Amino acid sequence: MEAPRVQGEPCAFVLKKRIRIFNPHPSRVDSAGRCYAGIHKIAHPGEFVDILRGYNLFPAATLHPIAVFVPWLELVCGAALVFGIFPRGAAAMINLMLLVFITAISINCYSRTESIPIAIPITRSEAHPRH
Repeated sequence: MEAPRVQGEPCAFVLKKRIRIFNPHPSRVDSAGRCYAGIHKIAHPGEFVDILRGYNLFPAATLHPIAVFVPWLELVCGAALVFGIFPRGAAAMINLMLLVFITAISINCYSRTESIPIAIPITRSEAHPRH
């Protein structure tokens, strides 16, 4: 039986519905991947600064603040989507970050011919394979 609702107060059913975290919906799996990518960038900010520097789009003074702020935003938005907390706002922020990323790659594709650095988290064993 459902708890009675008080005007202006969320009912317990709504709160229980928001905390379902083991729903293997594709958006939750993608959000978990975003959390992993954010954690990797947080753990290795120097590598992320080098990747941002490779785009040649940002002034040197803004590279470090971007490299600190963006991974935390990515982690918080990914966790918000996984746990179902403010899903529309988190999805909007992730879509905005994707739009900026796609724009940066597009600008680099049309403005130069050398390879484009992409921030894909890899493990140390993949970066330095044993011979």
